[in-house]
Amino acid sequence: MTLRFSTFSWYLLVALFAVSSFALYMVKYRVEDIHREVSLLQRELANEQESYVLLQAEWSYLNRPERLRKLADKYLNLKTPSAHHVADVAALGAKLNQLQTVHAEQRSEGGVVDAASVSLGER
Repeated sequence: MTLRFSTFSWYLLVALFAVSSFALYMVKYRVEDIHREVSLLQRELANEQESYVLLQAEWSYLNRPERLRKLADKYLNLKTPSAHHVADVAALGAKLNQLQTVHAEQRSEGGVVDAASVSLGER
């Protein structure tokens, strides 16, 4: 028994071959595009990692304690706190009430509260 293909079967076979060839062609070029995109992203990632390492080095250099101390001395005019700068939490609550009272009085008079006018007191 021999297997014979009809004309329709041949046309169907050729059409399937053409469709599968076209699909393979499309897949091939899509894969190449994806490979190009992956390569580009890998290069960008390598550049970003290099930038990150450089920024870390720069951050470490700029945050050296001796450099920060010099800048603080030059620009911040910081002073060492003394004992009268320290207060109890309970004392702060009382002073807060005093500030609120003064603030309410000055607002009713139309004035502005001056925080320096109410001292926290000595310990």
